[in-house]
This record gives sequence, structure tokens and C-alpha cells, in this order.
Amino acid sequence: MNPRVWLVTSLLCASAPVLSLSLAPEEFFASRQLACVLAEESLGYLSEEEYGERTHTVLDGFEEGERDAILAKALGYYDGLMFSIASDDIEQVNERLEAAGYREIDEIERKRDHYEVKALNADGRRVELQVDPATAEVRATEEKRDKRRVDPAASAAAAPLNLAQVHDQLQAAGYRAIAKIEREPDCVEAEAIDAQGRRVELDIDPVTAQVRKVEAKSGSRDRS
Repeated sequence: MNPRVWLVTSLLCASAPVLSLSLAPEEFFASRQLACVLAEESLGYLSEEEYGERTHTVLDGFEEGERDAILAKALGYYDGLMFSIASDDIEQVNERLEAAGYREIDEIERKRDHYEVKALNADGRRVELQVDPATAEVRATEEKRDKRRVDPAASAAAAPLNLAQVHDQLQAAGYRAIAKIEREPDCVEAEAIDAQGRRVELDIDPVTAQVRKVEAKSGSRDRS
């Protein structure tokens, strides 16, 4: 076997299954198997006929909706392995979550070994996600009660920027190491390091991404 193929398939297939809160155990296992098939086909190890046969074997017995969920999860594993995310790239995390069907992503916060994200899932339920920082794979999902109220006047106003756009605007303004972005009813709050090397909390206009207020956190000057 080609060494690259062995590496990819070993990483995807050799590890013990881990419980996923978004898929049933059998669907989770099938998604890992399908990711192996995708990786082997991408690297040229499978013929078109073999690819079709193995894909059919993995998905056989599942309903159409279950197959869609399995494929989406498998693509996440494959994409994360073949095209990993750069460190602290909140924009890519946001994009991959949106591609996976999440919307109204209101908070992305970097923790020690994962991102904590608040969003709506494909069913419109508000959820809190634990997201892998290298692949944007959703490790765990917890359903939350949506306490926000819709203001008709606010809904008619200019559309707010998404968090990835706010992140880009902050970087363009000279902020770095953006560790947290959270949407509030009338603003976006963020934590970052400014041009002077201070760790600061920012109050940001949700429509223009203009920084309206900067508050330095005491004793938190960056020394890197």
C-alpha cells in the first residue's frame, strides 16, 4: 500500500470509535468508514468501481436522511484530515460550521483544546457545540433554550455582519490573537490583543464592525 494511503486510512480507521451526540452510534461508525473510502479514492487507491461498491456497502440499510447525515459527517472527517485549519483561524471554523448546516453563529470562543460555539443547528434548535480546533469537527452538542426575543424593528434594520466578517475587520484594524467573539443583542463583543500588545475587550458595531469601545484587561500585556 502507498505510504500516504496507509497514513490517511490509519488515522481515520484505526482509532477507537468515540460517541457522537449528533449521530446514532451506527451512523457515527458508518461515517468513519465512509471517510476512509473517500480518502482512499482521493489518493488513487480505489478504482471507480471499487469506490462505488464500498460506498454502497457502507450506506446500505440506512434511510435517505440518515445517509445525508453520514455523508456530511464523513466529509467533515475527510476535509479536516486533508485540509486542516490553521491555529486560531476563527473564520475557517465559522465557514465549516456554516457548510455543515449551522447558522446564526453567535459565539466562537477558543478554549484550551477546543472551540466553544453557540449556534442554531439544521433543525432550528439553539445548541452549544464543542468543536475541534484543527478540523472544525463537532465533538459534542448540547441543546440550549433560546432565550432571545425577536424585535420586529431590529429585524427591519440593516443586516448584521456574521462573526467571520467581524473577525476579518478586526484583523484588518490591527487586532490579533482574537480569542473570543460573541454576539449580544446590540453589539458584538470580542477579546483580542491590540497593536500595543495589550489584551483588550472590544465593543463592536454589529453592522459595520467598527470598534466602539476598548477596555484593557489589567495585568494582561502580551509578552510574546
